[in-house]
Amino acid sequence: MGSVIAVMGVCIPALVAFTSKMGISPLAVAMMVFSAINIHYILPFHNLAILVGCEPDTGGYTQKECIRLGVPLTAVVFIVVLVEAAWFQITGLI
Repeated sequence: MGSVIAVMGVCIPALVAFTSKMGISPLAVAMMVFSAINIHYILPFHNLAILVGCEPDTGGYTQKECIRLGVPLTAVVFIVVLVEAAWFQITGLI
C-alpha cells in the first residue's frame, strides 16, 4: 500500500466524488476511508507509526510479528467501518 497519506490522497477524493450524488456526507466518507486506511496494515512500512518500532536489534518487533498482528486486524477494520456506517446513519450523515 505504501504511504498512508498517499493512499488517502487518492482514495478520499475519488470516493467523495463517487458518493456525492447519493446524498452521503463527504465527512462520513472521509472518516470511514481514513479509519480503514490508517488502521489497516500488513507490513511495517504500510504505516509510519508501526515502522518506527520495527527494529528487532534494539528491542523492537520483527516483520513477522507485525504480519501476525496485521492479518487479524483486517477483520477489525471491517467491523470498525460497519460500526462507523451505522453511527453515521444514526446521526443522519448517510
